[in-house]
Amino acid sequence: MAKELRVNGDRVSVRESEGVKQVSKLIVPDSVKFGEQTGLQKHIVTGEVIGKGQRCKFVNPGMKVLFGRQEAAPIEFEENKILIMRESAILFSFNDEGIDQLNNDRVLIEPDPMEKITASGLFIPANANYEPVMGVIVKVGNECEDSTEGQRVLFGKAAGAPVDFRGKSYLVLREKDIVGIVE
Repeated sequence: MAKELRVNGDRVSVRESEGVKQVSKLIVPDSVKFGEQTGLQKHIVTGEVIGKGQRCKFVNPGMKVLFGRQEAAPIEFEENKILIMRESAILFSFNDEGIDQLNNDRVLIEPDPMEKITASGLFIPANANYEPVMGVIVKVGNECEDSTEGQRVLFGKAAGAPVDFRGKSYLVLREKDIVGIVE
């Protein structure tokens, strides 16, 4: 008799994509850092939602999602490897066309090039340690209150998770990591 696994509350069950380097037009690096300010290293991976708890608002079974691997608990159930995580661990969902929805209070930002030249003509390279960083919001999550697409914003250099999409580099970060709006 086959058993069924039902996740509870705000939990989601996901089947991790095996060996994915490129999913549709979304390119995900093997390992990237985010949350550097806490010193944690997290791997960002893709998967497909197979179940959701009754308090989940964002995900639905069958969705392709991108999430932090270390925020998921791996289990084996009926000879299947499944990851259980909170819904908030999911950064965004995507489809064949691209990024579909950002989860909760997340924003997708296209960062400005990091190199700059000072007023006196001194060149500051991208690896120099200056903050904050500027960028333009490309997409906002369903729970963002103060951010809108097209806004130029300031955020900390270590904020967000870098993602490459259609040959462009983006950052996914929480709205609260935005420290200012340039008007």
